[in-house]
Amino acid sequence: MTGVTCILNAAAGPGHGPEVGEQVARWFAEAGTPAHVVMVQAGAGMAAQARQAAARGHLVVAGGGDGTVNAVASALAGTGKVAGSVLGVLPLGTCNHFARDLGLPLDLAGAVRTALTGRVRVVDVGEVNGQVFLNNSSLGLYPQLVRGRMAEQRQGHRKWVAMAMAAASCLRHPLPVRVRLQVDGAEALVRRTPLLFVGNNRYDMTGCTWAGAPGSTAGSFGCAWRMTPGMPG
Repeated sequence: MTGVTCILNAAAGPGHGPEVGEQVARWFAEAGTPAHVVMVQAGAGMAAQARQAAARGHLVVAGGGDGTVNAVASALAGTGKVAGSVLGVLPLGTCNHFARDLGLPLDLAGAVRTALTGRVRVVDVGEVNGQVFLNNSSLGLYPQLVRGRMAEQRQGHRKWVAMAMAAASCLRHPLPVRVRLQVDGAEALVRRTPLLFVGNNRYDMTGCTWAGAPGSTAGSFGCAWRMTPGMPG
């Protein structure tokens, strides 16, 4: 490892402003490893920054929620021969399912220390329609709900109010999708469904929340990449 690049989602999670980048930089410096901290908006810029950092042999640290971590990890998946393909995670999102599933510290100072000193583990990734994912991938109702929630937020509604409004609209006007499923070369199944959920691990339904089972190395997908969670065991 020749350096550290920390990619922070400028809009991640509640209560995080531009000052979080300065604080994260201080924590890395205090830990004896200065980091190049990049504040970016969600989108293709994250993947580009991650690939550039990996090419330089840097440890890449993703700071944000599950979407941010997924975007950065997607750019690094399959680059195991590159030193910079090791990924650290700073949980700055609302739910932080990936960090929680791996037992990562949820406080930023602890997450910075873990990114630098944690033990490297191999984690499975999945792929749907050419898109790499870490936790799960959904088609149909859930993406429709997320797009609706984001549209309501742009109108000035708070996140959970926007979610409720989007849910009411989606349930009134669900848009079924036609899916073609083929597993291990077996005959393909074609179905119409309001929702397809593809999980990269064992998932339990608790109330209205999907919760990943501990140990995200338990998936059945063969493509793997490396990261630095410092996961016990």
